[in-house]
Amino acid sequence: MIYGLDQFFQLLTDNPGAELYLSAGSVVWVRIKGKLSLVENSEILTTEVVEKYLASLLNAEQKNIFESTGEIDLVYSHKLSGDFRISAYPHNRGVSVKIRKIGTIPALETIGITAVDLQSLKSGLVIITGPKNSGKSGDYLAFLQGLVNQTCVKIVSFEKLIERVIFGKQGILEQRQLKKHVRNLSESLRNLADEGVDVLGLDLDLDAEILAQALVFAERGGLVVLVMNLLELASVQSRIISSFTPEKQPEVRNILEKNLRLIIGRTVTETGEVKREIWRKTINS
Repeated sequence: MIYGLDQFFQLLTDNPGAELYLSAGSVVWVRIKGKLSLVENSEILTTEVVEKYLASLLNAEQKNIFESTGEIDLVYSHKLSGDFRISAYPHNRGVSVKIRKIGTIPALETIGITAVDLQSLKSGLVIITGPKNSGKSGDYLAFLQGLVNQTCVKIVSFEKLIERVIFGKQGILEQRQLKKHVRNLSESLRNLADEGVDVLGLDLDLDAEILAQALVFAERGGLVVLVMNLLELASVQSRIISSFTPEKQPEVRNILEKNLRLIIGRTVTETGEVKREIWRKTINS
């Protein structure tokens, strides 16, 4: 059976957090609550079928990008089902497409953060962590939106893909997407001080160079909010430290001890229940 995209969208809507995989040479698969399973009665997809699915999701500009680069990451808005993140890339049998529904931004209080937390965070490092596809980006946007609604600050958020646009009532919030608004991330981070930025947000793949620049920004009195893919809140510091060479690790450990302010950890149980754990720096921490 060949399913229509509307049926796929409905399946993802009925299963929040699920991912659907359309891969040439394979049947349709879906990952629900971390478990991969076949979509019932789906047929093996040819390259032509997958390309037809993808073509119906892209506008002219996006088609040109995919044809020239071979891959693409975008947000697709469906008039009935909402917004979906679409990722496409080539493989040995043709094209593969991954589809995930974009969730809503949670209310600030549901992620365990209070107005007192926001008012007290003037500088340092805030980390939002959890396993892949656990909803970290939603918590991240909720946190930034809370900051810009309750404090007079300028925030610049660098994101791999802007899934949701957020606005502030008191301050300035700019979202910049890699490859679209940012040509050289490292250079952009070096220019933040000249732009008068108070808060740096990072929701993208982190390497040692980017982490180092983020730590420098925090050391110089800025507030850094970043997202990390980790299973356990307790492993945050060791993960950051291990990203650096042995010679740099003592310095990084010292920076974290002085500047780490808050960790928001998110886990998803086997039943799909979301659990959060909050670590706050205290005077004696």
